[in-house]
Amino acid sequence: MHKFLKEFEKLEKRTKDMIEKENGSHDISDFLTDNFIRKYTKLNSLDEFLNLAGIETQKDFDTKTSELDEITKKYSSFSSFQKMLDTAAEQYMQKVLDKAWKL
Repeated sequence: MHKFLKEFEKLEKRTKDMIEKENGSHDISDFLTDNFIRKYTKLNSLDEFLNLAGIETQKDFDTKTSELDEITKKYSSFSSFQKMLDTAAEQYMQKVLDKAWKL
């Protein structure tokens, strides 16, 4: 039993370290990868998605929420851009946790 507890403590530390590492700021492309876009939309890349929404700058991204929602609804089954982003972020964090738990 002692060995099990020791391994569990290592796993717990590794998980905490991975979460702490991921707790900083991220670029949207960390979550909305081209693979995610291809899987969940009718498009091939994040660049294609952003171009269709007329997003060229951070200001555009911050202000053109209706355009992002419109493109999301048109090219995916998500009801809003935020829902798509939430799903992508959940999948990203699951991958981080899976990596941390890999022995």
